[in-house]
Amino acid sequence: MNFRTKRLCSGGSEATQCTSVIYSLSRKHCSFEKQQDSYIVRDLQSRNGVFVNGIPVHERALNHGDRIEIGTSTFLFLLNEESFPEFPLVDNSLQAGSTLTLRIEDSVYLGDTPSSATKSAKVLARISKTLIGATDAVAFCEKLFDLLKEFIAYERASIIESNGEGILASRFTKKEYVQKFSQSLSEKVIREKVALLASNFALPESLSGTEIQAVICVPFSWLDQVLCLLYMDTTDPLGFKEDHLQIASAIAALTSPVLQHLRETEDLRRQNQQLNE
Repeated sequence: MNFRTKRLCSGGSEATQCTSVIYSLSRKHCSFEKQQDSYIVRDLQSRNGVFVNGIPVHERALNHGDRIEIGTSTFLFLLNEESFPEFPLVDNSLQAGSTLTLRIEDSVYLGDTPSSATKSAKVLARISKTLIGATDAVAFCEKLFDLLKEFIAYERASIIESNGEGILASRFTKKEYVQKFSQSLSEKVIREKVALLASNFALPESLSGTEIQAVICVPFSWLDQVLCLLYMDTTDPLGFKEDHLQIASAIAALTSPVLQHLRETEDLRRQNQQLNE
């Protein structure tokens, strides 16, 4: 489907601009609408819902590479075909000038030493108030990105699946670029269950063109299993500091149970919808 008009409706009715042979598709299922520089998908009160990257949505701005599930079909949203995101994790060797790893439980924001207690208490209270009240995974990610921006000058922040098969959510603070992620960094974080800061890259070919110079990768873990990864990067080789790694680790440690609960709830909701088809 190409956006040739400002609004495109998809469904099984002949009145819609896009009709397809898709099982479980309502007569007027959803709409795609261009609003200035954004593209919005909106569920038109369909019976089986609309899912973006596996998450049920009512209305959501689309990012390049998002996967939209309508009925039994999946559509890939592309801003341009030249940057087709075949796989979000790109294999490459770790070629960073400096790296720093941190066990999640060692974050100073989770400790009770006198030097960090006051600062930690204020930050953790803010985290709890902001994130724990999220009602779904999409809201969780949006609140997380807002919170992180107050502490860390990232240019892109993403939540990616630990199996490398999808991007839960992303946000760019400057220009958008092709979403490439370091597989070697991600695998190290998953394997060792540590947070990692890498900077001063001698860029491998797989990351060329992105100008990435610093990466923070932190696991969201629950019951010793990595649920997904918080992956932030910047083109500034000095943009990330150790304290940024410390606070990102604390945020992930505190909110992993919340994210797990939200995802389990959404999985149950999705299964119930499928049973009612």
